[in-house]
Formats: sequence, structure tokens, C-alpha cells
Amino acid sequence: MTLLFSARPSIIKNENSFFLFWLFIAMGLSFVLRSTIGEVAQSDIDQYIKLMDSKSEIPYFLREFIFWFSSRYLYNLLGDGASVFIVLDFVLFCLLYKGFALNRVAFFSSIKEVEVRYILFGLFLFFPYVAGMHNVYRQILALSLFLCAIGYFGNDKLYKGFVFFLIAVFVHNAIVLFFPSLLFVSNKIKYKALVVGTILVALAIVFFEQEIIAAYVAKAEGFKSGENIAFLYLLVLVIIFSAILMVEFKARKNSVFIGYILMLIITYAISAFSLTSGGAERVAYYTFAMMFPVLAYYIESRFKDKVTMRVVYYHFSLVPILTIHSALI
Repeated sequence: MTLLFSARPSIIKNENSFFLFWLFIAMGLSFVLRSTIGEVAQSDIDQYIKLMDSKSEIPYFLREFIFWFSSRYLYNLLGDGASVFIVLDFVLFCLLYKGFALNRVAFFSSIKEVEVRYILFGLFLFFPYVAGMHNVYRQILALSLFLCAIGYFGNDKLYKGFVFFLIAVFVHNAIVLFFPSLLFVSNKIKYKALVVGTILVALAIVFFEQEIIAAYVAKAEGFKSGENIAFLYLLVLVIIFSAILMVEFKARKNSVFIGYILMLIITYAISAFSLTSGGAERVAYYTFAMMFPVLAYYIESRFKDKVTMRVVYYHFSLVPILTIHSALI
């Protein structure tokens, strides 16, 4: 589907019809994936279901109460973990579709919706989204909300942006690390001025409370990584940013987009140097997932041979899941 819509993006002319078509495919994948769920602790998803059924209260339930209380409510209502995640997947897909659309308008309003439909199919094989569907579900759900927040901020709808951001924080607390990126995309200068202060606060926290942060991430995520690839991710991000600067060296356009990418990289760099390997990898998932749609829109706006560049971008996005994260497929 990704290749088909790369070459023939307007094969479905009506946007509402395309959304229903895309949602039908997405929900089909959801039904297939959730049909494999077993209520044993074999994966994060199975563990989520055990916690939904548990009567005990874990402290970080209160810190991420929107996810835990709503999922428990759905579990009590439906009585089945697979059904709960199918409902959550429906919400997730709608939020992702909306978030991608808002980001397109915020950063590259000249790009038409029909031109970048392929990216909505490409996300199903891009590693942060695949990992989210299989394991780190709170993270992918918070990401979808944060993408909407970014889009609303970029379109100067600050109240809606803050609401979506707060919901995202109480779905998965780690998304708060990207608050400076949210402020940066606003056209209001006073909010951009806060970015510097926020970064300084983050650096101070990292400097003075490094061990506390690492301990919190290790406990809250329950994730251990046998291989530290944090700096490999950072290298890839630096290469991407350098390539953008080379393209934009003479044009001197897209300053908000470039600044946004830089803010994401700075956030991840702080994490890579301060958090545990597992914690930094989770932040990397966020970073790459946020960059995925806007890089597609940037490429669409900068290159004339659009079909070729769409195919090239899609195949580059497959590299992580075919190499480092092959266990996800």
C-alpha cells in the first residue's frame, strides 16, 4: 500500500473515503495482532492485561492515571483484554491520522493531504510505531496525543495544544521531556523564550539528579537493554540534521522545521548522556516517531522527483526494523 500510494496518491480522491479505507486496514491489522494476545506475562501487552485485572494499586498508576484508569474501566466493561486493546487501537489510529494532518499544516501548509498519504501506511513498518503496538503501548498512545499537541501549537491553537499535552503526560510521563519542542513550534515569541529556560532546567536536573532519574526510568519502564545503542541513534540523528542543513544552506527556509528537529535531537542527546540504556532507547523511539511524518513532508516540499523520493524515504525507514529491531516482525 505504501508503494501504491507513493506512485498513485490520488487513487482515492475523496479524503473522507481515504480515511475510512486507511482506518479499515489499520483496524484489520489490529484484529490480527490482538488475536494473538494471551493473558500471561510474555510481553508488555500481556502484562498490561494482568494489571487491568489486578485489584492492587501500583504507585505510578496515579502518575499515569488516564491510561490505567481508562483501560481498567474498559476491561471491567468488556471483560476481555484483546477487546480493550482493539478499542484503544481505534482511538490510537484516529489520533495518529489527526496528528499527522495537523503537523503537515503546521510545518508545510503548501503540501496537500493527497500527496503524502503513503506515509500513513509507512508508519505500520516504522520501528517506533511497531514497538508501540507490540510492547510500549502507553508510549505510542502518548505520542499520538503529543503529535496532535504539536500540530495545534503550530497552528496557534494553544489551548487545545495544552489539553492534548496534559493528557499525553498522564498517559506516559516521559513525554514531558519534549515540552521544549512543543513550545518552540508556537508562533508566539514569549513561548519560544521559555524554551531556553526549560532546557537549562533540564540540564540542571540531569547534572544534579542523574542517578535519581535513571533509577526512576528503570523502575517505571521495567525495561532492560542488553545492548547500548543510544549513541548509534544519536549518530543517525546528527547525520539526518546535517543532511537537512546541507540542503537548506543556501535556501535559508523552513526555520521552524529545522529548529523543531534540533530541539528533538537536543532532548534525545540529554537523555543519551544521562539515562540508562533502556530509558534512552525509549526516548529515541519518541524522537524518531515525531520526526517520521515531518521529514516526509519536508522531502515532499524540497524535491521535484516526488515519487522517487517517497520510495527512497520509505525504504530508508525500513532499515531499523530489518536490522536492529528485526525481532519486532
